[in-house]
Amino acid sequence: MLRRQPNARAVGLAFVVLAGLGSGGCKQTASGPEAAYAVSLTELHTRAAGGRSDRAWQRQTLEDALEGATMFRLESEATVSVVAAVTERRDSDGIVLRLDMEMEVPPDLAGVLDELEASVEVARTQGDSAVREDLPLAAERAAAVLDAKVQLARTPQVADVFLRDPDAEIALVALDWVEAQRVHESAPVVAQMLRHPDDRVMLRAVEVLGQVGTVAQVPELIAAARLNDRAHTGRLYEALAALGGPDAQGFLAFAARNEDDPALARLAERAFDAAKSTVPRSKAPRTQGRRGHR
Repeated sequence: MLRRQPNARAVGLAFVVLAGLGSGGCKQTASGPEAAYAVSLTELHTRAAGGRSDRAWQRQTLEDALEGATMFRLESEATVSVVAAVTERRDSDGIVLRLDMEMEVPPDLAGVLDELEASVEVARTQGDSAVREDLPLAAERAAAVLDAKVQLARTPQVADVFLRDPDAEIALVALDWVEAQRVHESAPVVAQMLRHPDDRVMLRAVEVLGQVGTVAQVPELIAAARLNDRAHTGRLYEALAALGGPDAQGFLAFAARNEDDPALARLAERAFDAAKSTVPRSKAPRTQGRRGHR
């Protein structure tokens, strides 16, 4: 969640349409020029006090965000729909503006992507609604997430670039992709994320490394252990069980004997037993399966 200081009451519903590859124009991706998908904002519904007066502005805001993404460009004709919902709520921390965007998977990516969604929340700790400040930020971030997912589906080789992205939301998208596609070659980059400043990214890196890593990453997992963090410790034990090898077994055996938390001690014992039967990967296997757009 993105947080703003002082000072998200608009409720809107927008329908965006995405076409297949357009005939003209292209944008630069991390791996070279790619023809952009044509997008068209065809409907915008607003149910907010004063929302109708902002109709044109909200439309332009969403269009600008989509146009600013690498893989999308605006056109009047399009065939694949996207639904976006903008809502606002108050919680104990203040006011939260939420933008959900769900794009129909383009036909040429149907064999790679099961869904194409993005959700962004912008929170204010105090003050009144400030949709004109918060909606552009939310729209930009949602478009960036959709853009990253499309780029990964079309050009899987950009995974390491997105893993290193300073934006935590983009890094999380890349981690999900690496795990889903079992991109073992990205394990060294994922290992670099074990000390990521965003806890969500750090925890996902532990989980993903257990799926795509090798015994080479076991010492890095152990070195980055946060044994006073229950959530991290549980994920660490599970990752080590999946990777196996003498280092993982030794650490888990020690943890099982010395863990103060009974639940974590049982988890360490189960992880140790699993690690003993795990055939460790000494090097990354060649990635197979769906590798994106061709």
